[in-house]
Amino acid sequence: KGKIVISPRFDEAYSYGEFDLAVVCIDSKYGYIDKTGKIIIPAKFDIASCFSDGLAIVKINSTFGNNLGYINRTGKVIIKPQFEYADYFQNNRARVKKNNFIFTEEGLIDKTGKWIIKTKKVNSYSLVYLTVIVMYFLISLIKVNTIFEFLILAFLLIILITFFWMVLSSIIAIVNNFIKNIGNFIKKK
Repeated sequence: KGKIVISPRFDEAYSYGEFDLAVVCIDSKYGYIDKTGKIIIPAKFDIASCFSDGLAIVKINSTFGNNLGYINRTGKVIIKPQFEYADYFQNNRARVKKNNFIFTEEGLIDKTGKWIIKTKKVNSYSLVYLTVIVMYFLISLIKVNTIFEFLILAFLLIILITFFWMVLSSIIAIVNNFIKNIGNFIKKK
């Protein structure tokens, strides 16, 4: 009927979802209100999602990196912010991704944050950074007189380092599979 139920005092407001809570934005921070407009969870998150399966994804400290976690309907952090990517919970499971400098871990977690299924692989970004550092170090050791010599040396180093990372990645994959198979063998016993 066009009647204003909640006065327009939010920068952004989204649909009501689970627990009849809606995400709202106040001064670039996100929180939750009920159907009367009462703030239930204060606006203190950099990002907030609707609730799914009892938990909502929130981002705390919007610096780059692993800072997504999960809260319950009272705003209590249930799974501390530690993920670069976090999906909604469905059937008590959520898909997440966590990065550190060397490895990327991704898979499914339960509502306590414990991994149900986890894969671990070499973080390709770290390989690029390490390659640049190694190239800079090696080029600084070798006297280069012309730009042409520099380009040839850089090209050869890229090939050498790429081969090294391919071998290292293969070894890490073999070790990871070996550890996984040992774990499966032990579980069966």
